[in-house]
Amino acid sequence: MSTESLPHAVPQQPRLRHEAAFHPTDNGLYEITHPEIDQHYEVNEQGRFLLELMDGRNRRSEIREAYKRRFQSSISRDQLIDLIELWSFRGLLDNNLPLSAEIAAPSSRPSESQASIEPSGPTYSQHPQTETSPITSANATSKVRSKRRRVRLLGALGILFGAMFIPINDRGTGTFRVRPATRLEVSVAEAGFLQNIAVQEGTQVQIGTTLAKIYIPDLAVNLTKKQAEIDESAARLRRLEVGSRPEEIKEQQASVERDVAWRDLAERDLARVNSSLAEEVIQLDNQITQAETELKYAEQAAAHSKSLLDQKAISGEQYMAEQTRADLAKLRSEEVRARKAERQAIGSIVAESELARRAKELADEESKLKLLQAGTRPEDIDAEQARLDRLRVELKYLQEMEQRTVVVSPVEGLVTTPRMNEKNGQYVLRGAVLCTVEELSNLYAEISVREDMEHEVRPGQQVQMRPRSMPYETFESVVERKAPSAVSVPGQTQGTVTVYCKLNEAHAGVLSGMTGYARIYRGYRPLGLILLDRFRRYLRTEFWF
Repeated sequence: MSTESLPHAVPQQPRLRHEAAFHPTDNGLYEITHPEIDQHYEVNEQGRFLLELMDGRNRRSEIREAYKRRFQSSISRDQLIDLIELWSFRGLLDNNLPLSAEIAAPSSRPSESQASIEPSGPTYSQHPQTETSPITSANATSKVRSKRRRVRLLGALGILFGAMFIPINDRGTGTFRVRPATRLEVSVAEAGFLQNIAVQEGTQVQIGTTLAKIYIPDLAVNLTKKQAEIDESAARLRRLEVGSRPEEIKEQQASVERDVAWRDLAERDLARVNSSLAEEVIQLDNQITQAETELKYAEQAAAHSKSLLDQKAISGEQYMAEQTRADLAKLRSEEVRARKAERQAIGSIVAESELARRAKELADEESKLKLLQAGTRPEDIDAEQARLDRLRVELKYLQEMEQRTVVVSPVEGLVTTPRMNEKNGQYVLRGAVLCTVEELSNLYAEISVREDMEHEVRPGQQVQMRPRSMPYETFESVVERKAPSAVSVPGQTQGTVTVYCKLNEAHAGVLSGMTGYARIYRGYRPLGLILLDRFRRYLRTEFWF
């Protein structure tokens, strides 16, 4: 019997042994023989067709399609796999070649109940049990596998149901960060340039230890200037309290007399200036009259020359000369008028200004004389006293500023700010952070616990922590307290609640700022009760049941 040729066959597929032969029997079946197999098998027409298709080139899908075209019935993928496994186990297929990636090798020897093709040999019955259809053995194998799956599923469900009653230690989890109990950022009290930084990262400092100094330009000069102003104000206050002396009054009277004479002299100078100004104005008026007369004559001469030029009695050069004299006369007239206006504008301004200045000085000196004669007013003494007090306050402020230029540590601890030496010479503003001082002998772990786990966390519960830097070590502690409020986490619906626990001396190697993972054990409860409680809380909050 010939097989159908299939296109696109590929090597390394299930293949019938090369020397296997089919011999028809009296009952319409075929007996399979092979020199290396001491057993004989009988198959029907469908089995022979499938075995002949397994020539190492045809794929499983192509074999199924050819079977369907030949017998007008289909064979499933699992049934074909079971047949290939069975025939491989019987030795009918060549196992030296690897199977296709689509067909897995059999994992165990099939039982006798799974095979409907029974062996026959020299010592076997002359009427061996035969297989009526190649699908029969596949169906039997599928039933056994289905039964095994049900047994495994029931076993798994039983184990899961029993595990629901196993008590386990309920726990809440979260990440933690190590922080010191005392952590202070030391800031500068004044703006200036950093100098003489005396500490580095890791330096142990005590309370009052000098960390750095701040240089403030002109601070020393301002202190000296303010002290001089105080001395001046104090001397003026003493003079006001003593009052004016007769010699001062006499000297002031003489000064007033000198200013009176000086003022009278300015008045006389102003009179002379006004007289001289009147004479200059008269002279300028005469010059204006002369210039206008010359201008009138020059214009008449120019007009007469124009008429002669029209009659061609004179040349053009003569006419131009007469016209130029007329223009110059006009300019001289305007110049004289401008000088007169300028002189009248200036007038006696300088003399009047000088007279006004001398009159003011006289008034000032007379006022001083009156004050000296009247004596010191109590209000002046009070005003000077207030000014002296203000200057002393300003001096005290500058002295305190000078004291604040020395930055000292307010607490005892360890400097944790790196690269302190790079800050030398930098300009810092008031309130800028110079360094951070931490007391590393007293550390706390801050555990961030989700809101849905926070309700059962209590002080005194056991805590286990594993830092990321020491993944093979576990540190134990107890819950001391919880934060009174939750913290929102960006990008997440629910926030976190911070739980605090103290680290003791046994937690060697833990540094400030380290992070890791922590577990808070909240007591033993059955696993099923824990899962049920969490599922119920999820439903109640997320779906409002």
